[in-house]
Amino acid sequence: MFVHLFHSRLQIKFTILITALILVVMSIVAVIIVFREQRMIEDKVLQKGTLLINTLCAASEDPLIKADYPALRDFADETCTDKDIAYVYIFEDSTRKCVAYSEQQGNHSYEGKSYEYFTDSLSQKIFNATGLFTEKHIFKRQDVIEISKPVVTEDIQYGIIRIGLSLKNLDKELNHTTLVVVVISIFAVLIGSVFAWFLTIIILNPLKILVKSVNTVAGGDFTHRVELKTDDEFRTVADNFNKMTSNIDILYDVSNKMSFSSDTEDLLNIILDKALNALSSSHGSLMLVDESEKYMKVAVVRGFDTTTRTFLKIPIGEGIAGTVAKEEKGLIINEGYKDERFKIFGDGPSYEKNIKSLLCVPLKADKKILGVINIVNKLNKEYFSDTDLKFMEVLANQAAIALSKAKLYEESITDGLTKLFIHRYFQSKLDDEIKRANRYKTGLSLLMLDIDHFKKFNDTYGHLQGDSVLIHTANIIKDSVREIDIACRYGGEELAVIMPATDTEGAYIVAERLRKKIEEHNFPAVNNGKTLHVTVSIGIATFPVHAELKQDLIHKADQALYLAKANGRNRVNVMT
Repeated sequence: MFVHLFHSRLQIKFTILITALILVVMSIVAVIIVFREQRMIEDKVLQKGTLLINTLCAASEDPLIKADYPALRDFADETCTDKDIAYVYIFEDSTRKCVAYSEQQGNHSYEGKSYEYFTDSLSQKIFNATGLFTEKHIFKRQDVIEISKPVVTEDIQYGIIRIGLSLKNLDKELNHTTLVVVVISIFAVLIGSVFAWFLTIIILNPLKILVKSVNTVAGGDFTHRVELKTDDEFRTVADNFNKMTSNIDILYDVSNKMSFSSDTEDLLNIILDKALNALSSSHGSLMLVDESEKYMKVAVVRGFDTTTRTFLKIPIGEGIAGTVAKEEKGLIINEGYKDERFKIFGDGPSYEKNIKSLLCVPLKADKKILGVINIVNKLNKEYFSDTDLKFMEVLANQAAIALSKAKLYEESITDGLTKLFIHRYFQSKLDDEIKRANRYKTGLSLLMLDIDHFKKFNDTYGHLQGDSVLIHTANIIKDSVREIDIACRYGGEELAVIMPATDTEGAYIVAERLRKKIEEHNFPAVNNGKTLHVTVSIGIATFPVHAELKQDLIHKADQALYLAKANGRNRVNVMT
């Protein structure tokens, strides 16, 4: 009896010890993940703020020189329409005053205040800074990252721009990540407690292996896996630990890649590939809700023939995917095509009958359905489980947030009509590419393109037809240039293409090919089945051959465009 009691107490102590150990280690893992998540999000906020303040500095230079204070206030008010911007200051050096100030609530109280009014230590640091300055501080009971930069041209400082970026969204994302990690940590602690009760002295060696593995994962190596050659209960613990670390690794990897990707198409591929990898499947698809919000289209597909699927429209509420989108709840269909909710769309290709097990989860962000993820047939031919569903729901929620942010970012830098980059983005990217070309001693060409007689075309056929021509022209440009080239809508019917690492001769070849494509293209008429034709004139200027400064390069390309139009239009002209 004493021996039995001794062993019972030992098991209790051992269980408590293992439970406490796992709890501590998972807490460390949680801290590491949350800390890294915070670092990544803050870095992304800083990147956004840096791009924004560089744009503001460039835009504010001329108004500061001309003392155009209404324009500066407009810049500040427009910037504060972004929910992530807490405030904007614009200071003028000549008068040593704050000439524009705006907050989210429309407060302009600091306008007209002199430099001497701002006696706080942060303002003093900013006034003494000679370049880009960043610091985190508290503004009206919320965390804010201050970013400031002097407006300097040719060694003359005209003013200072200050921006406060709110970290409210950072807190929301960190809370979400913390919740996921806590759930996984609780799951790990429960599993560890159950199996620790059955541990004995003869398996202490495998226990040492597990402890070592846990410490490795706590050190940040989420790819580490436990390898045991036993067939007892401890093997189950090891397998669950490996699955847990695998899930953490996948979530962390997805979070990392999504945080540094703002391209929607790239994100869609990352989301589907990671989902397939997580559930050990090679077949699946990702569908997105279209603009009408009545249908879904296949955006990305793996393992199936895409030619018969990508054109299909799946009505919301029909079939498995449509049901998930409508009810906003994930489903596991282990009867495959035999399930009564299963519906074959289109011509019903034969591979539909190869679907044995299907897991479908919604992509939802800000109470809005963006689409669904479909995962088909596990490689080991097992059915999908509730655990798979729960994990996919966590992954889908994280993916939907990233996808929503990517779409918002794309919308903020692209023109709503042509889907080309906007003028502000053009100015910023041209600055960056000129600096890169100057650093690596490579060429850089700028194409300025104008649709010939576009005003007359609009007057004749109407603005709706003019918009259609702009859209088709933009699509031709996007299909004709390289991935590294940057196609933009400069203004009105004037378009521009930044061509990194391209000399004048190379730019001319592309421009001439582009001109011919547009000239030969049949533009559909809006009001009838006929086709219309337009031509374009293109001007080319190259850095550093024709100009070494951004504004000079734009001016030279514009001059070349003017000469192309003056010499008869429908031609390419290189600045001489």
